[in-house]
Amino acid sequence: MRSALIFILLLCAGCYTSVPDSLARLKSKWSSVRRNAADSIRHAGSPPETVAPLLEAARNEKDPKALGAELLALGVSGSPAAERIICEEATSPDPAVKRWAAKAFWYWLPQNPGRPACVAATPTTPTASAAIPAAAVDAGALDIARADAGAADAQAL
Repeated sequence: MRSALIFILLLCAGCYTSVPDSLARLKSKWSSVRRNAADSIRHAGSPPETVAPLLEAARNEKDPKALGAELLALGVSGSPAAERIICEEATSPDPAVKRWAAKAFWYWLPQNPGRPACVAATPTTPTASAAIPAAAVDAGALDIARADAGAADAQAL
């Protein structure tokens, strides 16, 4: 029993990555490492000191999955500086990136109440912005984000 507990503790010790380590891993040449780094930052609550490195990583990212993880971490941060890149990626030609941007927006929006945002430019939301026309936002991506955000968040729309 005791050896099993020690094994589990040692196994879980490798699961946690500190925020400074994750920030360094955002610059990895491997997209899976960058994606995991962004996920670790998001799970740590995306502290304010992570916003600038995440923005830089997202601007330079070529891999859709890593970009999605970086967008989610930026959304969790709630930083007003994240709004622009989330909005830009909401009109990406890649449908997966659109979905990640929509989900990132749903993390971002509650921390910025009353602030008009480009992804909100849909006929179903009262805070539409003229930054991006409603037709440019993929309604399917928003539906997926609503489902992922949970029933309570979806009803708040």
